[in-house]
Amino acid sequence: MKDLPGGEQKMFEAFLKSTQYLLSLQTQQDIWEHLGKFVLTHFPADWLAFIERDPDNSLAFRYCTLPETVAAQQILTNEVRTLLADVLESGFLASRVLLMPTPSMTAFLPIVENGRASRVMLIGHTDAQPLPTGLLGIYLALAGLAGTTTERKRAEEEVRRLNAELERRVDQRTMQLQRAYEELLKEITERKQAEESLRTSEERWETTLRSIGDAVIATDADGRVVFMNEVAEKLTGWPLSESQGKDLKEIFNIVNEVTRIKPENPIAKVIRTGQVLGLSNHTALISRSGREFPIEDSGAPIRDKEGEIRGVVMVFHDISEKRIAEKAVRDSERLATTGRLASSLAHEIHNPLDTIGNLLYIINQSPDMPQPLRQHVAMASEELTRVTQMTQHMLVFQREAKTPVPIKIDEVLHNVTALYKRKIESAAIQVEEQVEFEGEFIGLPGEMRQIFANLIGNAIEAIGKNGKIRLHAYAGRDWRQGRCGLRVTVADNGPGIPSQIRDNIFDPFFTTKGESGTGLGLWITSGIIENNEGILRLRTVTRAGRSGTCFSVFFPFPT
Repeated sequence: MKDLPGGEQKMFEAFLKSTQYLLSLQTQQDIWEHLGKFVLTHFPADWLAFIERDPDNSLAFRYCTLPETVAAQQILTNEVRTLLADVLESGFLASRVLLMPTPSMTAFLPIVENGRASRVMLIGHTDAQPLPTGLLGIYLALAGLAGTTTERKRAEEEVRRLNAELERRVDQRTMQLQRAYEELLKEITERKQAEESLRTSEERWETTLRSIGDAVIATDADGRVVFMNEVAEKLTGWPLSESQGKDLKEIFNIVNEVTRIKPENPIAKVIRTGQVLGLSNHTALISRSGREFPIEDSGAPIRDKEGEIRGVVMVFHDISEKRIAEKAVRDSERLATTGRLASSLAHEIHNPLDTIGNLLYIINQSPDMPQPLRQHVAMASEELTRVTQMTQHMLVFQREAKTPVPIKIDEVLHNVTALYKRKIESAAIQVEEQVEFEGEFIGLPGEMRQIFANLIGNAIEAIGKNGKIRLHAYAGRDWRQGRCGLRVTVADNGPGIPSQIRDNIFDPFFTTKGESGTGLGLWITSGIIENNEGILRLRTVTRAGRSGTCFSVFFPFPT
């Protein structure tokens, strides 16, 4: 920004100091009010307003430093409405002299959120003189900051629970970016000329970028790679030693996930427009090995002190985990809907089952019934009893407590094995239950049944025919953390879990059952146990004659 006049340089410095404060504000109204006060205090502006398009396609003020009646009469003229619509549609800034009633040079600055202009920030001045390029640049940065801040606040409002690890990474990344920002700003301010100082600065710059969690690739003005951090090396499959000097198109191989069409070269686009640009949705990065990563990225020009573009920096990150989390939420909602439907069906067929049971009882009381027919009636009654138990379990699942209650582990294990009774008998599996804990522990009955239904169901499928499952519940101790609690083990003498997949069995959507499996069972199970401050451990052996798998679940007693 050396080419800014002295006054505008001070404006730019004030903008930088205000950035962190703006990001700390809590509501959209606070952001607008702060920007209004900030612009009128530090810039040669007379008034400021935020205007957005309502769902009915009408334009409305969201904030204005002028009185509402004055703003509506003097600002929202037909000409201004047309210009606002053009800015919202194109996403490009504009400036126009408005009569209010005296001429006022007004900047129309699009606020981009989620890749499209959603609002326009109007900044009016006391005269009709053209606005300096540097001042427009600062205004555009303010608009970009407003859009970025709004997106951040909206995301914070939608997210109700944050994973502790994610919070740690965000905090770490924020600190790293802050250190990088402070270091780079210091280097720009001091403008060191000595060769040794320049070398030290470059080493510090590379070290900082290598520690950032996002992938970073920097190129020269011809689009040839000059720098990559370790994350970029991992995602592209190209080490810096081999990629340096190569055309970015060879290293950064991207396509549209849906159409498989290669988009425009991002380097050429950034150099052509001179603006910070992001990739379109559904962009996939194809690594050197052929593996694909869905990514989000942005490219920004690197300018020298004269403002000339000397290169481009690309910042991108893998969004695979984000998509997995989103799909897990959708699948969870679908499973919940299926559960409610199953409960409704169970309720509807429960009464007819009672009627059938009574009719079978009356038929069975007939003294003249032949013995073979009596046996058939007994078999029908047994099957009817099993179906009735299943419908009762469905109704219990739907009506169970939504808050933790005292639970008896023997009842949970008995109910789960009852659900699998037909599978267990048809496969000639021997189930041994050993419950040495007669007390109660606190939890959600549905969650406990789901845990052991997943573990026992997996054991049944792993064993096949003529196997054995042992369920053992007893008061135990977690020696690592010194906690007492209830321990339940589910052991089988199946073939065991191969070593090459053991690290993946708790990942969402990982399954060895093909189309018949969802890959959610153990992932959901481990999540429930973790939410209850419990511990899930696995032991497995694949040696012939001594194979088997044992899952150990530990729930601590309340302190």
